[in-house]
Amino acid sequence: MLFKKGTKEQISEKMTVKELLDDMIDDYTGPKQKEIVDVRRGIVPKDVFMDNAAAHMLKTYGNKSTETDRKQALGEFEQYVFGYYKLQGLLDDTDISDIRIVNAGCVRCKRLGKRETSNIKFGSKEEYKRFIDFVAAKNQINISNVNAIQTFTDNKSHPDYILRFTLSMPILNSVDNAYLHIRKFPRNFPDTKQLVSMGVLSSAQAEYLVNRAKKGSMFICGKSGAGKSILLNAIKEEAITQDRSCLVIQENEEITTKNHPEMIFMHPLVNRGESKVVYTLDELSTAALLMDFDYFIIGEIKGPEAFDMLNASFTGHICLSTCHGESSQKALDKVAVNAQKKNEKLSKTELMQMLASFQTVVYMKDFRVAEISEIAGWQEDQQRIIYRKAEVM
Repeated sequence: MLFKKGTKEQISEKMTVKELLDDMIDDYTGPKQKEIVDVRRGIVPKDVFMDNAAAHMLKTYGNKSTETDRKQALGEFEQYVFGYYKLQGLLDDTDISDIRIVNAGCVRCKRLGKRETSNIKFGSKEEYKRFIDFVAAKNQINISNVNAIQTFTDNKSHPDYILRFTLSMPILNSVDNAYLHIRKFPRNFPDTKQLVSMGVLSSAQAEYLVNRAKKGSMFICGKSGAGKSILLNAIKEEAITQDRSCLVIQENEEITTKNHPEMIFMHPLVNRGESKVVYTLDELSTAALLMDFDYFIIGEIKGPEAFDMLNASFTGHICLSTCHGESSQKALDKVAVNAQKKNEKLSKTELMQMLASFQTVVYMKDFRVAEISEIAGWQEDQQRIIYRKAEVM
């Protein structure tokens, strides 16, 4: 406890390690936030940043703390800045794909497809709020009331995973705390052989889907977390040979490549904070039609960009994408509805007829291939797509 006697400060209690850590986090979330941004961008080396942080801690809190406590607090601060504090063990766990913080005392995770409550807890609401503020500052995210729900990607903090965050603030929630969801995407994503060993699909199905993707357009559908992006990543890596070019447009960096020389990646630019510069997924997909690419991938179809994907396939490009849908046949109905948002002059029937240019639709459930439908053409008299079940099912 700090108190004054005349003009001289006296210390009756030293700061604890936690108090040192909390104050350092507050400093680097607030007035020193630019230093976090600079080290994240690679402008300032990590060792220089940590030397500066140590100097700041000594200058600001040196008379209130011991050298041993400062050293410990600085180590925890380093983990906080370059990792994700208490969540780091869950992020490192190869069996865990998703982490969701419901509140300070409840951190859930999905381990091998099954949800469970972890043993991780934050000490208080205040500690959890400080963590949320720091996650936002670290990723340059504005979490004011006008930006109260955000989706963003961190592709720098973890050596093995790209991390996708979805953060909603209390103004939108029915509780007085933020919700945070993190999905992990392996940098060294599994190939089809590994997916077979994991039970995601059979070897016959893997060979079939790779061959289908070499020849024609494909949708992979299912609910969120069903494994759509993991399967798309594996299929496209084997189907798209190095003599072909590919453009990937996605909101979050889920689709990557290990060694393809001409796979180009683009992402939308959303309005965050004071920036007025915006490029939507729809605008990028429109521009993509003017570029010379053999393959066109949209990470996930959920809006008017569906029309450009559909138009690209209808005019001869091979298109690969994921979408939400409860079966391989119902998914295309949803894609047509999204396409109509951009071109209302075309009826849903006309759009469905264009969707007949796709050749394959895969439905995934609980991280497994549950259904594969081939598109056999358009039945004019009944005005519908002709589906048939793939022989590998």
